[in-house]
Amino acid sequence: MPRVKVPTEILKLTGSKHLKYEASKKRAKEPKPEPVAPKMPVKLSDDGKKYWRWFVPKMVKLGIISQDNRETLKRYCALMAMWDELYEDVQKNGVSQMSPNTGTSSMRAEYRSMMQIGEECRRLETEFGLTPSSRTKIEAITAPEKATDDPKEKYFA
Repeated sequence: MPRVKVPTEILKLTGSKHLKYEASKKRAKEPKPEPVAPKMPVKLSDDGKKYWRWFVPKMVKLGIISQDNRETLKRYCALMAMWDELYEDVQKNGVSQMSPNTGTSSMRAEYRSMMQIGEECRRLETEFGLTPSSRTKIEAITAPEKATDDPKEKYFA
């Protein structure tokens, strides 16, 4: 399976040694969308909207999301809302269930679904730098300095 190409902005945030290739023709044509918060989807559930309000400002602050990430962000927020519901169900009803016919124990479908959704969320969190190991690779971005037209400003500010 081929390796996934990492966008230049992520490479900059992580301080990657692969930035030397940024000037190459391969990186020169890479799209560079403006880091702007995408509009919250209308059809997102109330719990999904809570995750959106928590997640999107953090990613905009890091400068790693744009309007193009809207559907991925929507999927993450919807999955997290579903995971919360399944988690509550598993806490209430347990992980396993007893078969009335055979008397054997088996995992509940809700638990299996919760685990699958959790794996997909973890994968998306890694993509966005939200896991502890992926977060250690991201360096803080300082805000760009305010440009002024007054040449005296740099001496007397």
